This record gives sequence, structure tokens and C-alpha cells, in this order.
Amino acid sequence: MLLKLLMLLICTTVVIQGARQQQYHHRRQLFGSSTQRLPSSGYLVKSFSVYFNGQIVNGMSSLSFKDLGSGYAKDSSNAFYAGNKIAGASSYLFEVLGDRYAKDSSNAFYAGKKIASASSYSFEALGDHYAKDSSNVYYAGNKIVGASSYSFEALGDQYAKDSSNAYYAGKKIVGASSYSFEALGNGYAKSSGNTYYMGEKVFNG
Repeated sequence: MLLKLLMLLICTTVVIQGARQQQYHHRRQLFGSSTQRLPSSGYLVKSFSVYFNGQIVNGMSSLSFKDLGSGYAKDSSNAFYAGNKIAGASSYLFEVLGDRYAKDSSNAFYAGKKIASASSYSFEALGDHYAKDSSNVYYAGNKIVGASSYSFEALGDQYAKDSSNAYYAGKKIVGASSYSFEALGNGYAKSSGNTYYMGEKVFNG
């Protein structure tokens, strides 16, 4: 009885190993040594197809494919984000700005989505997902109502300020003095004797 159980266990192991080898060879055939791998970008070019995170990217030309970084890519006709075609984007002048921002000759984008009313000509990424154009300021692609584009600056750690207010993650910090506001690192900031953590006042002095 013990011998039969041992033989059954050996046979099961052989079958499992065979299945794994078969799967490995199948993957080698699909993504073989001729594959152009693009580490950390999510994109991969194989034969006449482009893949993003293992899924084929429909409508993308492998011959003119260019990885732009940060999830963005383009071919001779279209621009893409995370493997999805960006509606209305012009491939010819499309450029990545950082922090998921990009722009072409007519529009600005965040994570592949068009930013309503943004001016492409003056649009720039500031860091920490902040951006601005000649008229408005944005956080993660959303307009920060009332923020001054002219005086706005990103301070790091998601903090920012303009001539009138201080901000954390795109939201105004109530009561904070812009003039003396500074980011301290590790989520902390200070202004006029007050100390803030992640945009919330934690103590005075």
C-alpha cells in the first residue's frame, strides 16, 4: 500500500513538472529572445505587436513604437497611456513632462486624460503632481480654484504656495501664512509659529 502511494506521488510530481515546462516553452515562443524588453515601462515589443503589462495594445504600430516613459508611448499616428490610446492627442509633438503629465501642440494631459481648458503652450509640470499654465494651477490634473499661476511654486512633500495661500496635495491649508510657509520634509511644514503635518496643524511653535 505504501509503495502504491509513493508511486502515485512520483507520477503526480512528474505531471506537474511537465505542465510547468510546457507553459514555460509556450511563453518562450510568445516572448522569445527576439523580444525587445523595456524594463519598468510596462511595454514590450514582439514581432509586429506591442504589449503593455502582458496585454496586446490595439492599434499601435510596432515599427514606429517609441516608449516615452511614465506609462506613455507613441507611434507615428497616436499617443498612448498605460496601453490605451489617448483620444485627440497628436503623436508628432507629443511629449512627457513628468508626474504623469504630458502635452502636445494643442492640449495637456494627466494620466492620459485631457485637462480641460489647459493651455498647452504655457503648460509645465512643477513636481509632486502640481502643474500650471499661464492662467491656472493644477494638482493631479484638476484645477486648483483661486490659485495664482504667476506666483505658484511647489515646495516638495506635496506642499506648495502662491502669494496668498499654502497648499497640501492641491488643497488650501486654512490659516497658513504663505509668506513664511516652508516645507520641512517627512510630511511636516511650518508657518508663522505653527507646525503642520500632511496639511493639518499639529501644534503651535
